Amino acid sequence: MHILIRCDASDLIGSGHVIRCCTLARVLVRRKATIHFICRQQSGDLISLIETEFPVIRLPQVSYCTQTGRSYRSTNSSEYEAWLGCSQLADATDTIHALKHEGITHFNWLIVDHYGLDSAWQSVVKSEFFVNTDSHPLKLLAIDDLANRPHNCDILLDQNFFGYDTHDRYEGLVNTSALLLLGPHYALLGPEYSCLHRVLDNRNGIFRIFVFFGADPDNLTALVLQALMHADYQSLAVDVVLGFNSPHLKTIQDIVESRPNFFLHVNLPSLSGLIARADIGIGAGGTNTWERICLKLPTLVFASAQNQLLSSRALDLIGLIRLFPSHLDINPSTIKSFLDKFLAHLPSLSSTNYITDGLGAERLCSAILGYDDLHFHSFCSFDRPLLQYWYDQSTLSSYPISSQHRNHLLSDFSHISDDFSHNTFIISSINPTRVPVGFLTISRVYSGRIVDIFCHLDSPPQCNEFPLKIVLYVFRHSSIHSCNCFVSALRMFGPECSSIKPTFESSSADISFSIHPKNSSQLAPSFVSILIDSSSWLIHYLLPLFRGLWQRGHVIRLVHHPRDLVTGDVCIILSCSHILSPQCLQLHRHNLVVHESNLPHGRGWSPMSWQIIEHSNEIPVTLFEASSSLDSGRIYLQQVIHLDGTELIDEWRQIQASTTVAICFEWFDSYQSVVSSSFEQIGTPTFFPKRTPLDSELDPNKSLAEQFDLLRSVDNDRYPAFFSIRERLYKVYIDI
Repeated sequence: MHILIRCDASDLIGSGHVIRCCTLARVLVRRKATIHFICRQQSGDLISLIETEFPVIRLPQVSYCTQTGRSYRSTNSSEYEAWLGCSQLADATDTIHALKHEGITHFNWLIVDHYGLDSAWQSVVKSEFFVNTDSHPLKLLAIDDLANRPHNCDILLDQNFFGYDTHDRYEGLVNTSALLLLGPHYALLGPEYSCLHRVLDNRNGIFRIFVFFGADPDNLTALVLQALMHADYQSLAVDVVLGFNSPHLKTIQDIVESRPNFFLHVNLPSLSGLIARADIGIGAGGTNTWERICLKLPTLVFASAQNQLLSSRALDLIGLIRLFPSHLDINPSTIKSFLDKFLAHLPSLSSTNYITDGLGAERLCSAILGYDDLHFHSFCSFDRPLLQYWYDQSTLSSYPISSQHRNHLLSDFSHISDDFSHNTFIISSINPTRVPVGFLTISRVYSGRIVDIFCHLDSPPQCNEFPLKIVLYVFRHSSIHSCNCFVSALRMFGPECSSIKPTFESSSADISFSIHPKNSSQLAPSFVSILIDSSSWLIHYLLPLFRGLWQRGHVIRLVHHPRDLVTGDVCIILSCSHILSPQCLQLHRHNLVVHESNLPHGRGWSPMSWQIIEHSNEIPVTLFEASSSLDSGRIYLQQVIHLDGTELIDEWRQIQASTTVAICFEWFDSYQSVVSSSFEQIGTPTFFPKRTPLDSELDPNKSLAEQFDLLRSVDNDRYPAFFSIRERLYKVYIDI
């Protein structure tokens, strides 16, 4: 995956945007992404620092806004836009030209972290590079802190905290389809912070002070150090950190050299070590706030910018920092006076004060790239703060959850205990580190049947694979053996599912639905089993089928072996290597099979592959009623897959899967007419044999053109093409 990051640093902008984007880029690179930065050349730009790790595409230098004047004045009087040094259209044009000059015309994601850029810039660049090489739209992540301008993005990240206003600040500023990741739970911190977060104990005593103000244009560092030179603090060690290209280096050096217990640190790669060993912190209200809170450091904060002030007030209100009063003049005397009060009443920060655990960059990376694998573990006491946080978020979220279910969860969380572990699982992604991303609660069980599942995710990824993995986990690994499971968790995976609200009767194990068929021909809500081999490739394409059947009001159960089938209404048999016995067939009123051939011709195994090998590009698809003999039941529906003869296995499999889902929906939606018009198979049956790895053998004496359709049918991983020549075996892999 190719990802571009547009951000700037300068003497005026500071280094924060670049530093946090580099943190995110390192996580993305560990997930095998290719990264390019796009930065404008200017004084203090940090391009040389970025280039030690990542390639940088440079935009031409322009005169930018300074404290003494500006050569470019923003049309909307925004100082932040003036920092661009040019209009947004000019910057977008420079960006497009620079990318094309580098030969970059296709990429997957564009990350934008710049206060001077909004939807005007984003729309121009997105329209220029709208489609990537896989024919999917270019996606854009906007990183913001201000909530003062519109965005045209797929994901918006704002890691700041504003109390109850955190989730409302972007209302009307972001397109409704965007995924909003809001709050310090997503703070972009380096991996060392999450490691230290888990092991740091509470502080005992005050021996060391950590001082850091970032860019610090007003040189608050000097004022704080002058206050700390008072005799009351002479026994305390003070670690002073200056940011990149600090204009106050000489002044601070002189102060530090005058005191033996003052220590100066410049251009550190990470502040985690100093924060971890400190007992209190003093600094600005910017990005470093989340680093200090993650490592449980009580801090006196000075907030000068308006966005820092609002966030700092909210954090002060819940006791995570102490904010220096805005009405006081900032000088050594007032700092000393307020610091004395702060030291006398230090807040106690521990894991129970959960607001960030240092894994925000990993969560954002997973929202962009998806999840490599999942791990589930039962709730334990260590998970309590994070679980409480997730519950708080679920009450604020728009996930569809009934008031009855909400009250049920509320009662559980009001007295969280280890007994909750019996039906709650923490979901972690493994990519490559284990990151908690949500929880799953089996919250209602009647007569051994799971009838309600609630799932909360931090950041649902921009793909459909993750919800399916949750569903598979529930059905494969739940200790509760369900007779009729259904996937109510799917309600949260699309706004179209929000109106689906099954009702539950506590006096009965059955489920009554408030949904009725859209038309008289549609099958009424029923119990549906889906039988498919657990190793089948098709299983990864079935989320639309789950979601669509759920929308139609059906109860769904996923089964991987006929022995696990129970009584129901409809069994859909897909990519199943077992022939059902008459006893299994009697468990459902209908047993549907989808088979890619014009039955009775082409019964048997892998019909799609065999027909492609035989140079066919018109593949019949038949949905029929299963019987005790192989592929011989009554035919309900037939469709045709049209190929152009170039599709490789992953491409035609996707077409096959889409057709499978579509023909199943047609059966459910036109049930009455389809069943009444079904017909017996006519003609002499033919059979395809089961494919083996030996069927992928190429003939070295034939041309590639002659054997191209065989190459189209091979699986590079499971049964790659091969040929033998001169007593040696050679494998052949095909891709585009």
